[in-house]
Amino acid sequence: LAGVFNGINGYVAISKLYSLNSPESQETSKRVEIFETSPYPKFIFPNYQDYGYGIFLLDEKSRAYVLENIQNEKDDFLRSMMWGSLWDAVRFYELAPEEYVKLVIKNLGGETDESTIATLLGRVSTAMNYYLPEEKAKKLGLELEQDLYVKMSDAPTVGQRITFYRAFLNVASIESAPALKYIYYQYNKKEPSEKASKLLPLKTKDRFDIVTKLNTLGDADVFKLLAELEKTETDDAAKRYAYAARAGIPTAENKLKYWKDFISNKEISESWIESAFNVWNTPKHAELTLPYLEKSLAELPNLKKNRKIFFVGGWLSAFIGGQKSAEALKIVNDFLEKNPNLDRDLRLKILENVDNLERAVKIRSKYVGKN
Repeated sequence: LAGVFNGINGYVAISKLYSLNSPESQETSKRVEIFETSPYPKFIFPNYQDYGYGIFLLDEKSRAYVLENIQNEKDDFLRSMMWGSLWDAVRFYELAPEEYVKLVIKNLGGETDESTIATLLGRVSTAMNYYLPEEKAKKLGLELEQDLYVKMSDAPTVGQRITFYRAFLNVASIESAPALKYIYYQYNKKEPSEKASKLLPLKTKDRFDIVTKLNTLGDADVFKLLAELEKTETDDAAKRYAYAARAGIPTAENKLKYWKDFISNKEISESWIESAFNVWNTPKHAELTLPYLEKSLAELPNLKKNRKIFFVGGWLSAFIGGQKSAEALKIVNDFLEKNPNLDRDLRLKILENVDNLERAVKIRSKYVGKN
């Protein structure tokens, strides 16, 4: 490993693998000698400049330094890698997800790259939906929602405003339902204002997405909004969006109705089912959908035979991805054990999708104390 000590920034960047007999190894030896005679570095960052392919976790002291100083790193690429290393620490149970979320909220205003912002907000959404206990997610969510709401209109680029809007919609809670409805009407220019002119005009699907989110939250006005949309939006795509929106109604009766549609209603097209099963399986309704998890796995051979090639992957991503409890993980593992003759490709697809559930269970067990 080539250790490069930077005296100005005070870190060691471990970046390349060399053969012991290669010419490069001689330079490596010189660099290591320099490092050994230099002051102790502030932190060591493995895989500097991203030459390697793998998981490179920070040591405890280096992680502490990055947590304290990430906002001061001027190199955009290195700072992006620092964010990634901290997220790996969360996923490998070395950093509390709450700490990561708080750090993003604190430093989000300092990031300008749209891709980095989208990545950070996506990770925050994962942490809040799967890793954090409800009370902590709610508290942090309210703070984040307020920040995102301001950034939706104040961000300097259209791309950033889109990113902040989508993140706001993703993390919105019932407390932010009034803001969602305000956005809905502002975007539709039913309440013209100077602020509305800075926002982005919503397409048909965007308006249905707001209604869908309100539906999953159990908002009282959602059916009025949905009825309004269905009067003005009548093409086939809009009808599909409306069907998916109603999949988010948080009642046992509605979950059963849609489950029957998914497996036996021949009049419901495959594209409609694909639009609906992610909404139906929102993590916010995990307790309502848990009784269907084993049934969804039992349907796999039939789906493989009768559905298009990518349908099974989406099905598993939705049904397993909607869960975060140890009970759900046990259901999946028990199914695999009870079905040793399951087609290999189906088994591999299950294992691929259960990885995130397994991580959620382990993280919640360590940092939440319950699953």
